[in-house]
Amino acid sequence: MALFEQQDVQPFVDDALAQLQALRRQMPALLLAMQPKRDDITLVLQEVGESGGIERWLLPLLEDAPRRGWVIDGRPAVTSKNSDRKRKWGEPLKLENVKKTLRNPERGFHEVLLFVHGPNAGVFLALEAGVHRFQASEGSETPPFLIITPVAMRSSLSEKELELPAIRPPTPPPLKQLRLMPANRDHLADEKLELCNGARQMTLGSQGYFPDLEFILLEHIDQAERAGGLDREGLFSFGLDQVREAQR
Repeated sequence: MALFEQQDVQPFVDDALAQLQALRRQMPALLLAMQPKRDDITLVLQEVGESGGIERWLLPLLEDAPRRGWVIDGRPAVTSKNSDRKRKWGEPLKLENVKKTLRNPERGFHEVLLFVHGPNAGVFLALEAGVHRFQASEGSETPPFLIITPVAMRSSLSEKELELPAIRPPTPPPLKQLRLMPANRDHLADEKLELCNGARQMTLGSQGYFPDLEFILLEHIDQAERAGGLDREGLFSFGLDQVREAQR
């Protein structure tokens, strides 16, 4: 119609692109809408190498959580004061206390047990599982690594479950081994991001990683489907879920 009436088409093109982006933002929720457990997840976050891996991923998530309607609690790893000096999960912290703890440059932990509840929080963050590699700071040869390990599609665990060996603060893998592991997310310079061991690359928007999470997940899902299909059973079922099912 614009061409027929000899009008400028650019406003229509801009509007169409905006509508396309809005549609793409809704696609991950639509593609995962049939998953029976979508809104809850428990994750173990472990940084290895240069410190800062947890902050670079978790602080942006905490900042974006209120917009998404996500409720987040965390338990940092602590070392027990008894004779065996076992590492365990500390007392739960609410969102603001988690932020404050992470911003303390002298924090003494490198693992966090994270509980997240909210619309699509479970299915979205389950796809973040694996190794995240960040850019090393100036003068450092060792980049920060973050290993994200989902343990349950629930956002609360019993005290008995917290004592299970399967979810105790993990022993970090050797750095040499970690360098050889495929990265689910490789956070590059200039807001570039590689996904799925380099199978896809994209540029983040000006607001950052979590405001663009739907676009990241859409690329991830599309890559998985093209590579043989998204494993909907394996990707959204974890150790504690399987234990609970076996006890029923």
